[in-house]
Amino acid sequence: MKSCCGLAAIARSTLWHSNSSTTFMLWTRASVQYVKLQSVGYSAAAGRNTSARQIATTHSGWSAAPLPSAPDVANRVKAVLRRMPQSVVVITAAGASPPKGYNSAMTAKQDVEPVGMTVSSFASLDLDGDVAAVAFNVKRPSRTLDAIARGGGVFNVHVLAGTDAGARVAHHFTRPNGANPYEVRDGELEPSKPGSALGLFDELERRTGCVAISTGSGHRGHGSPPMLQGPGVLYVLKCALSESSERMMLPIMNHTIVVAGVTDVVAGELPLVEGEQGTGSLNETPTTLGLTYGDRQYRRPGGVILNGDGSAPKASEK
Repeated sequence: MKSCCGLAAIARSTLWHSNSSTTFMLWTRASVQYVKLQSVGYSAAAGRNTSARQIATTHSGWSAAPLPSAPDVANRVKAVLRRMPQSVVVITAAGASPPKGYNSAMTAKQDVEPVGMTVSSFASLDLDGDVAAVAFNVKRPSRTLDAIARGGGVFNVHVLAGTDAGARVAHHFTRPNGANPYEVRDGELEPSKPGSALGLFDELERRTGCVAISTGSGHRGHGSPPMLQGPGVLYVLKCALSESSERMMLPIMNHTIVVAGVTDVVAGELPLVEGEQGTGSLNETPTTLGLTYGDRQYRRPGGVILNGDGSAPKASEK
């Protein structure tokens, strides 16, 4: 949730940066029909050598910078795209590995630093293959992006409810993450003092009613990304990059597109209260829809205009 389309203070994520969402859609339309996720190395067993960066350069149309826009056209585009509500999710990850030169013998003594951000660029990419592929984009620099890249390539995506509770969670994660977990003391690079890098998670429960829990021992020797539990969290999608993480993080201009596979789906409190019988059932009938953001406001989806099959909705659905 950060961009010139929204609050000026929220510059690190892509909520309200409808410009970046458009970039992502252009990229996926140009390339997704050419290459499936398996072709860019998600499955280690597949042993593919094709680089996603090469594919993006060759087939996405971004091998050269796009033509410059006319004066003030960016602001006009933003005004148009503000009329198009975007879904809102919160992404969390474990803190990044220590920077180069850090005393590795002390790494185990440093608690994992949780980081998170709110984005509106999250979307499905390919749900028909062996891997349920999803993607999002974020403006660089981003501490959460760094944490994903250096922390084993795993992260959690929290689908939020279109309720006051969901909006509070989303808004909370538009704030900056904590202080740098590493600092120079007496000429040596050492972990920051305990608690100084927790940032967003210090005030999480008080501000949102949610708590962050550990999701296990982590992946590839790294810390596990925190999972949010509490009001406003509909589902949590556990995601992982391929073994070659750099192939799944595609730099496009001043943004990075992240492509990952969903490894598990966890239901939050609300779906269970509403009687859903599990996240894999075809008989599921979700009641509460996800949170959206449009015209600089958090919103809940409105009534049904037309059913997906073209039939008129029931009077109770309008």
